[in-house]
Amino acid sequence: MFTSVRQLRDSSFTLDPAAMATFQVDDMLEKEKREKAERAEKRRRKLMAKISKMQKSFIQDNEALFQETSTELPAAGSSMDLR
Repeated sequence: MFTSVRQLRDSSFTLDPAAMATFQVDDMLEKEKREKAERAEKRRRKLMAKISKMQKSFIQDNEALFQETSTELPAAGSSMDLR
């Protein structure tokens, strides 16, 4: 790829039609890949926003459950504790 770029910068270098077609195909493939990645990112953001909204709604709808539930873990001994 870098070699072809260097050759393009050289003013004495001319491309044949087959080589131009190859560059055009490569550009099209890169553009399609970039567009696909952008669509995937957009879908991902939309899905994450939906999940976040569902989580907030769940917490609001079940507020009493969260208030009744203790978030502290009970202190438990371990076989690794020093005696």
